[in-house]
Amino acid sequence: MVDPNYDHTGYLTGGKSTLWYRAPECIITPQQYNKRCDIWSIACVISEMIMGKPLFPGKFDHEQLLLISEGVCTSSSVFSHETTMIELTRDPSYSEKPIHPLADRLPGNSYQAALTMLEKMLKFNPGDRMTSEQALADPYFDVYSYPEDEPINQHPFQIESYVDDFMAGLKDILLGLTTPIYCAEDEYFI
Repeated sequence: MVDPNYDHTGYLTGGKSTLWYRAPECIITPQQYNKRCDIWSIACVISEMIMGKPLFPGKFDHEQLLLISEGVCTSSSVFSHETTMIELTRDPSYSEKPIHPLADRLPGNSYQAALTMLEKMLKFNPGDRMTSEQALADPYFDVYSYPEDEPINQHPFQIESYVDDFMAGLKDILLGLTTPIYCAEDEYFI
């Protein structure tokens, strides 16, 4: 987990590889990127794994926001930037209820536990989304959980030290000072 009390400016990216997994606040104001954006993205990936297709396959920002607004409830505690964007994408007489709720898209009743968790992860307002700790404790993950074999990090992750070590090692390799060594067991070069 990234240390929330440490300035990671310049080390974390607000850009994602595809629009389909971006949280609405990251589309509207990319500098608002935080852990809650990742929760949204994870929910989109889990949904895609279950459904076999993307949950919100927008081709550009405006369409992406439209698909999101049709798929999740946007009525509770929506803040000003988002309200403006939703007004641009939705008809003012639009119902508070999603046009295409997630419950209608998941196949059969066998995914009720996933649906319950995903609905908590796909909240339009990031403050209403469940945290990563809550998601991992959700009954959906019970079948995958083995607490005795799950390490707990006592110190928050600070990416800078890893980036600095990687860059120093890469520089040595490029200057010919070090030969890269392939670690077959873990499948990486050192």
